[in-house]
Amino acid sequence: MKTVNLGRQKFLHNKELTLLLEEVSHNSIKGCLQVLSLSQTWSLYFDKGQLIYAYQANSMWDIFSEKLQQLFPQLNNLDNELDGQLQAIFDSKTDDAILDRPDYLAICWLVEQQYLNSLQAGKLIEEMAITMLDSFLKLGDGAYEFIPQTLPDYLPKFCHLDISLLIRRRQLRSMNLTNVNLFKESANRSEIKLFLDLEQKHLKPNVINDITVTTENIEDSTFKINKLNDNNTEQKPYKVLCIDDSPIMLKTIKSLLDEQIFTVISIDDPLKGLMQILRIKPDIILLDVSMPNLDGYQLCSLLRKHSDFRNTPVVMVTGKTGFLDKARAKMVKASGYLSKPFSKADLLKVLFSQIGHM
Repeated sequence: MKTVNLGRQKFLHNKELTLLLEEVSHNSIKGCLQVLSLSQTWSLYFDKGQLIYAYQANSMWDIFSEKLQQLFPQLNNLDNELDGQLQAIFDSKTDDAILDRPDYLAICWLVEQQYLNSLQAGKLIEEMAITMLDSFLKLGDGAYEFIPQTLPDYLPKFCHLDISLLIRRRQLRSMNLTNVNLFKESANRSEIKLFLDLEQKHLKPNVINDITVTTENIEDSTFKINKLNDNNTEQKPYKVLCIDDSPIMLKTIKSLLDEQIFTVISIDDPLKGLMQILRIKPDIILLDVSMPNLDGYQLCSLLRKHSDFRNTPVVMVTGKTGFLDKARAKMVKASGYLSKPFSKADLLKVLFSQIGHM
Protein backbone atom coordinates (compact mmCIF):
# COMPACT_ATOMS: atom_id res chain seq x y z
CA MET A 1 0.00 0.00 0.00
CA LYS A 2 1.29 3.47 -0.83
CA THR A 3 1.90 5.89 2.01
CA VAL A 4 2.05 9.64 1.49
CA ASN A 5 3.15 12.17 4.10
CA LEU A 6 0.57 14.91 3.75
CA GLY A 7 1.79 16.77 6.84
CA ARG A 8 0.07 19.92 8.13
CA GLN A 9 -0.69 22.60 5.56
CA LYS A 10 -2.80 25.68 5.02
CA PHE A 11 -5.12 26.21 2.09
CA LEU A 12 -7.23 29.07 0.83
CA HIS A 13 -9.62 27.68 -1.79
CA ASN A 14 -12.08 24.83 -1.82
CA LYS A 15 -10.50 23.69 -5.08
CA GLU A 16 -7.40 22.82 -3.07
CA LEU A 17 -9.59 20.74 -0.77
CA THR A 18 -10.91 18.78 -3.73
CA LEU A 19 -7.37 18.17 -5.00
CA LEU A 20 -6.34 17.01 -1.53
CA LEU A 21 -9.16 14.46 -1.42
CA GLU A 22 -8.27 13.24 -4.89
CA GLU A 23 -4.66 12.75 -3.75
CA VAL A 24 -5.82 10.62 -0.84
CA SER A 25 -7.97 8.53 -3.18
CA HIS A 26 -5.36 8.22 -5.92
CA ASN A 27 -2.62 7.05 -3.54
CA SER A 28 -4.90 4.54 -1.76
CA ILE A 29 -4.10 6.14 1.57
CA LYS A 30 -5.26 4.65 4.86
CA GLY A 31 -5.75 6.98 7.83
CA CYS A 32 -7.62 10.00 9.14
CA LEU A 33 -7.60 13.36 7.39
CA GLN A 34 -8.33 16.14 9.89
CA VAL A 35 -9.33 19.55 8.58
CA LEU A 36 -9.53 22.50 10.96
CA SER A 37 -10.97 26.00 10.64
CA LEU A 38 -11.48 28.68 13.27
CA SER A 39 -14.98 27.42 14.04
CA GLN A 40 -15.19 23.81 12.86
CA THR A 41 -13.31 20.51 12.64
CA TRP A 42 -13.81 17.62 10.23
CA SER A 43 -12.35 14.11 10.40
CA LEU A 44 -12.47 11.92 7.31
CA TYR A 45 -11.52 8.26 7.74
CA PHE A 46 -10.08 6.40 4.77
CA ASP A 47 -9.21 2.80 3.99
CA LYS A 48 -7.22 2.21 0.80
CA GLY A 49 -8.27 5.62 -0.47
CA GLN A 50 -11.99 5.08 0.08
CA LEU A 51 -14.07 6.95 2.64
CA ILE A 52 -15.44 4.76 5.44
CA TYR A 53 -16.69 7.50 7.78
CA ALA A 54 -16.87 11.30 8.06
CA TYR A 55 -17.19 13.35 11.25
CA GLN A 56 -18.08 17.02 11.75
CA ALA A 57 -17.60 18.50 15.21
CA ASN A 58 -20.44 20.42 16.89
CA SER A 59 -23.03 19.15 14.38
CA MET A 60 -22.72 15.37 14.50
CA TRP A 61 -25.81 14.60 16.58
CA ASP A 62 -28.02 16.88 14.47
CA ILE A 63 -26.78 15.34 11.20
CA PHE A 64 -27.08 11.81 12.58
CA SER A 65 -30.62 12.20 13.97
CA GLU A 66 -31.86 14.04 10.87
CA LYS A 67 -30.62 11.41 8.44
CA LEU A 68 -31.81 8.57 10.66
CA GLN A 69 -35.34 10.00 10.63
CA GLN A 70 -35.30 10.67 6.88
CA LEU A 71 -33.99 7.27 5.85
CA PHE A 72 -35.74 5.10 8.42
CA PRO A 73 -39.03 6.74 9.49
CA GLN A 74 -40.11 3.49 11.13
CA LEU A 75 -37.71 4.26 13.97
CA ASN A 76 -39.68 7.43 14.73
CA ASN A 77 -42.46 5.26 16.12
CA LEU A 78 -40.20 3.88 18.84
CA ASP A 79 -40.33 5.30 22.36
CA ASN A 80 -37.95 7.94 23.70
CA GLU A 81 -35.75 5.26 25.22
CA LEU A 82 -33.96 4.73 21.89
CA ASP A 83 -33.09 8.42 21.60
CA GLY A 84 -31.84 8.39 25.17
CA GLN A 85 -29.59 5.39 24.55
CA LEU A 86 -28.15 6.88 21.37
CA GLN A 87 -27.57 10.23 23.05
CA ALA A 88 -25.77 8.48 25.92
CA ILE A 89 -23.45 6.72 23.47
CA PHE A 90 -22.77 10.01 21.67
CA ASP A 91 -21.91 11.71 24.97
CA SER A 92 -19.59 8.94 26.15
CA LYS A 93 -15.89 9.62 26.26
CA THR A 94 -13.16 7.39 24.90
CA ASP A 95 -9.43 7.33 25.45
CA ASP A 96 -8.82 8.21 21.82
CA ALA A 97 -11.69 10.00 20.05
CA ILE A 98 -9.85 9.74 16.72
CA LEU A 99 -9.93 5.93 16.75
CA ASP A 100 -12.98 5.03 18.88
CA ARG A 101 -15.58 7.57 17.79
CA PRO A 102 -18.63 7.45 20.11
CA ASP A 103 -20.81 8.58 17.18
CA TYR A 104 -19.60 5.65 15.07
CA LEU A 105 -20.16 3.30 17.99
CA ALA A 106 -23.79 4.50 18.06
CA ILE A 107 -24.25 3.24 14.48
CA CYS A 108 -22.59 -0.05 15.42
CA TRP A 109 -25.01 -0.32 18.35
CA LEU A 110 -28.02 0.17 16.07
CA VAL A 111 -26.81 -2.76 13.94
CA GLU A 112 -25.98 -4.88 16.96
CA GLN A 113 -29.47 -4.32 18.39
CA GLN A 114 -30.98 -5.08 14.94
CA TYR A 115 -32.60 -1.69 14.46
CA LEU A 116 -30.60 -1.48 11.20
CA ASN A 117 -28.82 -4.03 9.04
CA SER A 118 -25.32 -3.56 7.60
CA LEU A 119 -26.50 -2.19 4.26
CA GLN A 120 -28.76 0.35 5.97
CA ALA A 121 -25.91 1.46 8.23
CA GLY A 122 -23.74 2.00 5.14
CA LYS A 123 -26.46 4.09 3.51
CA LEU A 124 -26.79 6.19 6.68
CA ILE A 125 -23.03 6.87 6.73
CA GLU A 126 -23.10 7.79 3.04
CA GLU A 127 -25.94 10.29 3.47
CA MET A 128 -24.28 11.83 6.52
CA ALA A 129 -21.05 12.24 4.55
CA ILE A 130 -22.83 14.01 1.69
CA THR A 131 -24.41 16.45 4.16
CA MET A 132 -21.03 17.19 5.73
CA LEU A 133 -19.44 17.83 2.35
CA ASP A 134 -21.78 20.83 1.91
CA SER A 135 -20.00 22.77 4.63
CA PHE A 136 -16.62 21.09 4.18
CA LEU A 137 -16.20 22.14 0.54
CA LYS A 138 -17.23 25.72 1.33
CA LEU A 139 -14.30 26.17 3.70
CA GLY A 140 -12.17 29.13 2.62
CA ASP A 141 -9.27 29.09 5.05
CA GLY A 142 -7.98 26.39 7.32
CA ALA A 143 -5.36 23.72 7.92
CA TYR A 144 -5.20 19.98 7.50
CA GLU A 145 -3.25 17.15 9.05
CA PHE A 146 -3.09 13.50 8.06
CA ILE A 147 -2.94 10.93 10.87
CA PRO A 148 -1.84 7.48 9.63
CA GLN A 149 -4.47 5.72 11.76
CA THR A 150 -8.06 4.94 10.91
CA LEU A 151 -10.96 3.24 12.72
CA PRO A 152 -9.84 0.08 14.57
CA ASP A 153 -9.90 -3.18 12.67
CA TYR A 154 -12.25 -4.76 15.21
CA LEU A 155 -15.03 -2.29 14.37
CA PRO A 156 -17.28 -3.28 11.44
CA LYS A 157 -16.90 -1.18 8.28
CA PHE A 158 -20.28 -0.68 6.66
CA CYS A 159 -19.27 1.08 3.45
CA HIS A 160 -16.34 2.08 1.24
CA LEU A 161 -17.14 5.23 -0.74
CA ASP A 162 -15.36 6.78 -3.70
CA ILE A 163 -14.78 10.33 -2.48
CA SER A 164 -14.65 11.82 -5.99
CA LEU A 165 -18.01 10.29 -6.89
CA LEU A 166 -19.38 11.37 -3.53
CA ILE A 167 -18.46 14.99 -4.28
CA ARG A 168 -20.10 14.66 -7.67
CA ARG A 169 -23.25 13.32 -6.06
CA ARG A 170 -23.32 16.27 -3.70
CA GLN A 171 -23.03 18.62 -6.72
CA LEU A 172 -25.84 16.80 -8.53
CA ARG A 173 -28.08 17.05 -5.49
CA SER A 174 -27.50 20.78 -5.35
CA MET A 175 -28.95 20.84 -8.87
CA ASN A 176 -31.80 18.51 -7.82
CA LEU A 177 -30.36 15.63 -9.85
CA THR A 178 -30.50 12.59 -7.62
CA ASN A 179 -30.56 9.73 -10.10
CA VAL A 180 -27.00 8.58 -9.51
CA ASN A 181 -26.42 5.70 -7.15
CA LEU A 182 -22.90 5.76 -5.78
CA PHE A 183 -23.20 3.67 -2.68
CA LYS A 184 -20.67 0.87 -2.68
CA GLU A 185 -20.91 -2.37 -0.79
CA SER A 186 -19.08 -2.81 2.54
CA ALA A 187 -15.55 -4.19 2.46
CA ASN A 188 -16.88 -7.07 4.51
CA ARG A 189 -18.61 -8.44 1.41
CA SER A 190 -18.85 -11.98 2.75
CA GLU A 191 -20.67 -10.82 5.91
CA ILE A 192 -23.24 -8.80 3.95
CA LYS A 193 -23.72 -11.61 1.42
CA LEU A 194 -24.36 -14.04 4.25
CA PHE A 195 -26.85 -11.61 5.79
CA LEU A 196 -28.71 -11.27 2.49
CA ASP A 197 -28.71 -15.03 1.97
CA LEU A 198 -30.36 -15.57 5.32
CA GLU A 199 -32.99 -12.93 4.56
CA GLN A 200 -33.75 -13.91 0.99
CA LYS A 201 -33.41 -17.70 0.70
CA HIS A 202 -36.29 -18.51 3.07
CA LEU A 203 -34.47 -21.60 4.30
CA LYS A 204 -36.58 -23.94 6.43
CA PRO A 205 -34.59 -24.60 9.63
CA ASN A 206 -34.55 -27.56 11.95
CA VAL A 207 -34.01 -26.61 15.58
CA ILE A 208 -31.76 -28.84 17.69
CA ASN A 209 -31.34 -27.68 21.29
CA ASP A 210 -31.60 -23.95 20.53
CA ILE A 211 -29.18 -24.26 17.58
CA THR A 212 -30.70 -23.43 14.21
CA VAL A 213 -29.54 -26.02 11.67
CA THR A 214 -30.45 -25.18 8.08
CA THR A 215 -30.68 -27.76 5.33
CA GLU A 216 -28.72 -25.63 2.91
CA ASN A 217 -26.83 -27.42 0.15
CA ILE A 218 -23.16 -27.66 1.06
CA GLU A 219 -21.92 -29.68 -1.89
CA ASP A 220 -19.81 -26.75 -3.13
CA SER A 221 -18.02 -26.47 0.21
CA THR A 222 -17.44 -30.23 0.38
CA PHE A 223 -16.06 -30.16 -3.14
CA LYS A 224 -13.56 -27.48 -2.09
CA ILE A 225 -12.23 -29.57 0.75
CA ASN A 226 -11.92 -32.60 -1.52
CA LYS A 227 -9.87 -30.49 -3.91
CA LEU A 228 -7.16 -30.32 -1.26
CA ASN A 229 -6.35 -33.93 -2.08
CA ASP A 230 -5.12 -33.67 -5.66
CA ASN A 231 -3.59 -37.12 -5.52
CA ASN A 232 -5.71 -40.24 -5.29
CA THR A 233 -4.33 -41.08 -1.86
CA GLU A 234 -6.74 -41.19 1.06
CA GLN A 235 -7.30 -37.84 2.80
CA LYS A 236 -6.89 -38.11 6.59
CA PRO A 237 -9.69 -36.42 8.55
CA TYR A 238 -8.91 -33.09 10.19
CA LYS A 239 -8.80 -33.25 13.98
CA VAL A 240 -11.28 -30.75 15.42
CA LEU A 241 -11.14 -30.28 19.19
CA CYS A 242 -14.31 -28.81 20.71
CA ILE A 243 -14.19 -27.41 24.25
CA ASP A 244 -17.57 -26.50 25.74
CA ASP A 245 -19.13 -27.04 29.17
CA SER A 246 -22.43 -27.97 27.49
CA PRO A 247 -22.63 -31.67 26.48
CA ILE A 248 -25.60 -30.84 24.26
CA MET A 249 -23.53 -28.35 22.28
CA LEU A 250 -20.66 -30.81 21.92
CA LYS A 251 -23.02 -33.55 20.70
CA THR A 252 -24.66 -31.19 18.24
CA ILE A 253 -21.38 -30.00 16.72
CA LYS A 254 -20.23 -33.59 16.28
CA SER A 255 -23.50 -34.51 14.57
CA LEU A 256 -23.10 -31.68 12.06
CA LEU A 257 -19.65 -32.71 10.81
CA ASP A 258 -18.90 -35.44 8.29
CA GLU A 259 -16.75 -38.15 9.91
CA GLN A 260 -14.91 -38.72 6.64
CA ILE A 261 -13.61 -35.14 6.72
CA PHE A 262 -13.44 -34.32 10.44
CA THR A 263 -12.50 -36.27 13.53
CA VAL A 264 -14.25 -34.48 16.39
CA ILE A 265 -12.83 -34.67 19.93
CA SER A 266 -15.18 -33.27 22.58
CA ILE A 267 -14.12 -31.91 25.99
CA ASP A 268 -16.50 -30.43 28.58
CA ASP A 269 -13.88 -29.16 31.08
CA PRO A 270 -11.58 -26.29 29.99
CA LEU A 271 -8.93 -27.18 32.58
CA LYS A 272 -8.73 -30.74 31.28
CA GLY A 273 -8.91 -29.33 27.77
CA LEU A 274 -5.56 -27.61 28.10
CA MET A 275 -3.78 -30.89 28.77
CA GLN A 276 -5.73 -32.66 26.03
CA ILE A 277 -4.73 -30.01 23.49
CA LEU A 278 -1.05 -30.54 24.31
CA ARG A 279 -1.47 -34.29 23.85
CA ILE A 280 -3.76 -34.40 20.80
CA LYS A 281 -2.35 -31.40 18.88
CA PRO A 282 -5.56 -30.77 16.92
CA ASP A 283 -5.72 -29.11 13.52
CA ILE A 284 -8.55 -26.77 14.59
CA ILE A 285 -9.93 -25.77 17.99
CA LEU A 286 -13.54 -24.71 18.59
CA LEU A 287 -13.60 -22.88 21.90
CA ASP A 288 -16.66 -21.82 23.89
CA VAL A 289 -16.29 -18.36 25.44
CA SER A 290 -18.40 -18.68 28.61
CA MET A 291 -17.04 -21.53 30.74
CA PRO A 292 -16.40 -21.89 34.48
CA ASN A 293 -12.90 -21.77 35.99
CA LEU A 294 -11.22 -20.86 32.71
CA ASP A 295 -13.10 -18.95 30.00
CA GLY A 296 -12.41 -19.19 26.30
CA TYR A 297 -10.50 -15.91 26.09
CA GLN A 298 -8.11 -16.98 28.85
CA LEU A 299 -7.59 -20.40 27.32
CA CYS A 300 -6.92 -18.94 23.87
CA SER A 301 -4.40 -16.51 25.36
CA LEU A 302 -2.57 -19.39 27.06
CA LEU A 303 -2.46 -21.36 23.82
CA ARG A 304 -0.98 -18.46 21.88
CA LYS A 305 1.91 -18.32 24.37
CA HIS A 306 2.82 -21.93 23.59
CA SER A 307 5.16 -22.34 20.62
CA ASP A 308 3.23 -25.35 19.25
CA PHE A 309 -0.10 -23.49 19.08
CA ARG A 310 0.75 -19.96 18.00
CA ASN A 311 -0.62 -20.64 14.53
CA THR A 312 -3.25 -23.30 15.28
CA PRO A 313 -6.69 -22.05 14.17
CA VAL A 314 -8.79 -21.20 17.25
CA VAL A 315 -12.44 -20.29 16.63
CA MET A 316 -14.40 -18.67 19.45
CA VAL A 317 -17.95 -20.04 19.71
CA THR A 318 -20.35 -17.81 21.62
CA GLY A 319 -23.81 -16.32 21.87
CA LYS A 320 -22.27 -12.90 22.46
CA THR A 321 -22.32 -11.12 19.11
CA GLY A 322 -21.34 -7.58 20.08
CA PHE A 323 -18.36 -5.89 18.42
CA LEU A 324 -16.70 -5.48 21.83
CA ASP A 325 -16.81 -9.26 22.29
CA LYS A 326 -15.25 -9.69 18.87
CA ALA A 327 -12.61 -7.14 19.88
CA ARG A 328 -11.68 -9.32 22.88
CA ALA A 329 -11.34 -12.29 20.54
CA LYS A 330 -8.96 -10.26 18.38
CA MET A 331 -6.92 -9.25 21.42
CA VAL A 332 -6.25 -12.88 22.37
CA LYS A 333 -5.40 -13.63 18.72
CA ALA A 334 -8.34 -15.88 17.96
CA SER A 335 -8.51 -16.99 14.32
CA GLY A 336 -12.27 -16.77 13.89
CA TYR A 337 -15.62 -16.12 15.55
CA LEU A 338 -18.76 -18.27 15.31
CA SER A 339 -21.97 -16.82 16.75
CA LYS A 340 -24.71 -18.93 18.32
CA PRO A 341 -27.17 -19.98 17.09
CA PHE A 342 -25.38 -21.20 13.98
CA SER A 343 -26.31 -23.39 11.05
CA LYS A 344 -24.45 -26.31 9.59
CA ALA A 345 -23.46 -24.06 6.70
CA ASP A 346 -22.08 -21.46 9.15
CA LEU A 347 -20.00 -24.08 10.94
CA LEU A 348 -18.60 -25.55 7.73
CA LYS A 349 -17.84 -22.11 6.33
CA VAL A 350 -15.73 -21.22 9.38
CA LEU A 351 -13.90 -24.57 9.36
CA PHE A 352 -13.19 -24.50 5.63
CA SER A 353 -11.91 -20.93 5.83
CA GLN A 354 -9.45 -21.95 8.57
CA ILE A 355 -8.35 -25.04 6.62
CA GLY A 356 -7.67 -22.77 3.66
CA HIS A 357 -5.13 -20.83 5.79
CA MET A 358 -3.40 -23.93 7.14
